[in-house]
Amino acid sequence: MIKTFYTLFINVVLFNCLGFGQLLTDGFNSYTNGNLDTQGGWVPYGPGAQVQVESSTPLNYPGYVGTDLGKYLTVPQASVAWTYKSFTAQNLTSDFNIWISFLIKINLNAVNGSYIISFRDFDNKTDGAMLYVTQGSSSSYVTYGVCKLSQIAYTGDYPVSNVQLIVMKYAFHTASRDTMFIWVNPSLGSTEPNVSTANAFDAANNDPNWKTSVSNIDIRPLNNNVGFSIDGLRIANTWSQAPLPVVLESFKSSVNENNITLKWITAAEINNKGFQIIRNGMTVGWIDGSGNSNTPKQYAYIDKDLPEGSYNYVLKQIDNNGNYSIIGKQFNLNVTPPHAFDASVYPNPFNSSANLNLNIPSAGRLSIKIFDNSGKEIAGIYNGFSSAGRFSYSISGISLSSGIYFCSIITSTGRKIKKFVVKK
Repeated sequence: MIKTFYTLFINVVLFNCLGFGQLLTDGFNSYTNGNLDTQGGWVPYGPGAQVQVESSTPLNYPGYVGTDLGKYLTVPQASVAWTYKSFTAQNLTSDFNIWISFLIKINLNAVNGSYIISFRDFDNKTDGAMLYVTQGSSSSYVTYGVCKLSQIAYTGDYPVSNVQLIVMKYAFHTASRDTMFIWVNPSLGSTEPNVSTANAFDAANNDPNWKTSVSNIDIRPLNNNVGFSIDGLRIANTWSQAPLPVVLESFKSSVNENNITLKWITAAEINNKGFQIIRNGMTVGWIDGSGNSNTPKQYAYIDKDLPEGSYNYVLKQIDNNGNYSIIGKQFNLNVTPPHAFDASVYPNPFNSSANLNLNIPSAGRLSIKIFDNSGKEIAGIYNGFSSAGRFSYSISGISLSSGIYFCSIITSTGRKIKKFVVKK
């Protein structure tokens, strides 16, 4: 997320850097269910069954960019399934930080746990900066740990089968000990939390296991004691681009007769192409995003002239690389029949045509007639049955001369006379 700074110079420097901080994103949504194989640039290796692409029970964590209600990867228990993928290489000639964030659900775990995810060097050596998983205080809980070679630091208990948001930070130092940090379910605010859930130091300075760069992310259980699923994988050089490239501050809705308004505010945006509005499973609108922004941005979308019914909305954020996430939901918004009988003519005055808009609160007979200024009936628009609801009828002015006219609307609720003017 983007920190708040109070000098223009520092703010501009940070903003420019953010555009180059993202190293890898993968939501797995374009993949085919079944064996992961080499989809998306992943490379399978080692013994055991392959990593699986699934979509039956999507991982969900409110507000996280990886919450996309789509596909995810599963590493089954009782087999050692290994795969890795390359990202932009981080050379060992100078200090650097790497953040990785993802959603994880531990499906099965045992007392004798396993490391399951790690950073690796260019030739995928087996030692590196790792995430460790083991059973917690009972079989109902899991404990996470971060490991840099032999040093492991553990978190507390988290319920098995609950989706957790994991953020890890690897701090590489050329002249001192490296450090691994982990946050479990951190606040999705605009800054890195001051205190990590746990952290571990390297056993010694100048880690001998790296060669020239760190450039692979590896899914590689040490043993077959842990089964898990992951989604929403992001690797970056800044906290801003790892856990949350778009910070949603609020998402609200309102219903005004048969119009539904959605309003949302972002606190910060990175690489944001825009927002897709999905109503009852169908895309109905698009709002452009602000690309890169470290100031609040306000957005609104009005869904007009809806028939009576219940509506569910999903706000889908899409970045310029095609990655997307579900960042907001508004459910059970109801458009009901009008409470009062009303009628209006628009535009007024008009030349060739106008719309007669009606709110009819109850079903019954409906009669619509046009009279001239002398009271003579000159046209019948409709005469029959009407259900309750909101309707629009066209009034043609093509055969009418300039002057004042009256539209008579009679329903079971009452009668209204609307005056309108034709100008040629």
